[in-house]
Amino acid sequence: MAELTIGFAHAAYRLRDEFLTRGQSMPSFEVRSVAELEQRVAEADVLVVSGLWRNELAVHAPKLRLIQSISAGTDQSRKIAIENLVRVGEVRLVDQMRQQKRRQRHEAFVFERHKIQDRQDQERASAKHEKVDERTKEIFLRRRRD
Repeated sequence: MAELTIGFAHAAYRLRDEFLTRGQSMPSFEVRSVAELEQRVAEADVLVVSGLWRNELAVHAPKLRLIQSISAGTDQSRKIAIENLVRVGEVRLVDQMRQQKRRQRHEAFVFERHKIQDRQDQERASAKHEKVDERTKEIFLRRRRD
């Protein structure tokens, strides 16, 4: 089983330093800004965060399984726990659905294009055969006259 990577995100608190003083050897990283978090959130399985979380980050976090808010109060916790933990899965599901619809539209386009191409090929072949048949008929009639 792969080790979990823990991301610590806080503008002031040195959470990773505290984590390391406790003898923990799990892979971890620490960021101090939203921009840094955006760059590294994809690495995290667990994110310990306060104030730096943005809902848009969920799409950049394919491994993220748990977001632990360290802020005071319940509004932030509820917002992260309910909106974002669910949204991580929802965003992935929506992306998968969009990709599937895109594939289906592409397949339908390709199928329709092939049908059109086949019809055009048949029309060309038919027209070519008609010309050949007319020329053959002309040649045959000329020979009969001669």
